[in-house]
Amino acid sequence: MEKNAKVLYLMGILQDDRSSDVTKRGIKRQRNRYTFKFSGKVVCRRTFNVSYDIGRSALKGIMSHMLEHGVVPRNHGNMGRRPKHALCFDDVQRVVAYLLNCAEREGIPLPAAPRGRDNIPPAYLPASTTKLDLFHDYLQNCASDIRIVKLTAFKSIWSSCVPHIRIASPWDGV
Repeated sequence: MEKNAKVLYLMGILQDDRSSDVTKRGIKRQRNRYTFKFSGKVVCRRTFNVSYDIGRSALKGIMSHMLEHGVVPRNHGNMGRRPKHALCFDDVQRVVAYLLNCAEREGIPLPAAPRGRDNIPPAYLPASTTKLDLFHDYLQNCASDIRIVKLTAFKSIWSSCVPHIRIASPWDGV
């Protein structure tokens, strides 16, 4: 069963025999009492946890969500927000422009693309360079007021945006 469906199912089971939110005198209840059932029989909380394969803290989270919001699907707190460390288009564009400039300046272009590839012919950088060397050169050439990507992001941008730029090896015959 999918996680969200399982949580909603458990909320339905817990909602059935939950005590009311207010006391007889109309005061808001401090703690709600839940009746834990499995196959229609009342069981202890521990048996409920084991039979529905849910941990203690996860069950507490479901019960507190039910108190605040009722029986509705739970959403993560960061839903719809971009992480602060996410790359923007300008960062990616700067790295791609740098790599294309390096390939144009130092690379050896092949006249045609290999069979089975897209129509972009590969460009080989000298074998004496490494991705780390190019990254350090990128760091030195960047202005101080712009955001600089890290090494892992640099490599992932390289492999996804400009895979036709490669570093030559003895196998390539360049």
